[in-house]
Amino acid sequence: MAFTYDLATDVGKVRLLIGDTTTPGELFQDGEIQAFLDLNGGTDVFSAAADAVLAILADKALLAKVVAIGDYSESSVSVGQQLRSLAADLRERAQSVPADGYAETIWDPFSHRTKLLHERLQGVS
Repeated sequence: MAFTYDLATDVGKVRLLIGDTTTPGELFQDGEIQAFLDLNGGTDVFSAAADAVLAILADKALLAKVVAIGDYSESSVSVGQQLRSLAADLRERAQSVPADGYAETIWDPFSHRTKLLHERLQGVS
């Protein structure tokens, strides 16, 4: 299997969304990311990225533990919660992108938050 990172491809876009952008140390091979895309209609990069994040989460759940060295500690449980939240955000984005692939560009976080609030109040999401 191969690793490529080309943002002109859907595989590259999924890699960008999940932070799998460097080798060595890549999380997925191209064929695995293509499988996530295929499972989501072939071009739904946000849903494919959400599935990839959930696959990472499943792998990390098998290794769940707390590591402590001196005053420093790290829990993979909190990492799991963050990955679950990321997957939910990606799924929400997949639902908000129209079928033609056009998505409204929002340039600042305040207008994005306002847009989401209005959508929720109107029952859009």
